[in-house]
Amino acid sequence: MKQITHEKTFEEAIVASLKESGGYIESKLVQRLVKELDLRGTLDVLRNGIVDYGVRFKMAYFKPVTALNPETQALYDKNRLTVTRQVYYSKKNRNSIDLVLGLNGLPVATVELKHQLAGQNVYDAMEQYKTSRDPQELIFRFTKREKTSLSPHCRNAPLLSKKWRTYRTATTP
Repeated sequence: MKQITHEKTFEEAIVASLKESGGYIESKLVQRLVKELDLRGTLDVLRNGIVDYGVRFKMAYFKPVTALNPETQALYDKNRLTVTRQVYYSKKNRNSIDLVLGLNGLPVATVELKHQLAGQNVYDAMEQYKTSRDPQELIFRFTKREKTSLSPHCRNAPLLSKKWRTYRTATTP
C-alpha cells in the first residue's frame, strides 16, 4: 500500500491514486468514501481518512498542538469549512435544513434557524427536529453523517445545548 504521509496534500493523493487506478478515480473514490462513511461514520473517516487503490486519503487535518512544524499548520489551514444554506436532503419530500456545516465536504452539523421576533425559539427548532425530521434520513443518522444539531438565535440555547445533544445522541439510531 502506498502511504500518503501527513505532509502530502489531498491533491497529491489524487494523483497517486490516478496512477494506481488507471484513471478511474472520481466515481470509485466517491463509492469508497460512501462505503467508509456507512461502515465507520463521519467522525472516524475525518480522523483516520480512507484508503482507495492502496492510497491513503486524509479527510481532515487537525489543529497542531504546537507551532514547531509549519507544514502541519499549513495542512490544517487547507481544511475547507463550509456553510451551506437551505439543503434539500430527502428523496421522499421537499424538506430542507436551514444550514449544513461541513468540513472538507462532509456534513458535521445541521442548524435550524428560528426568528425570535416572529415568536420562534429553540424549543420550536427542537420540536421540528423531533416531529418533521426522519431520523432514518441519511443526513440525520448520527453515527453515519451529521454529528450534532444546533438551534442558535436564542438566549437560552447555550443552557440547552448539552441536554439537546444528549437527547439527539440517545434518540438517533
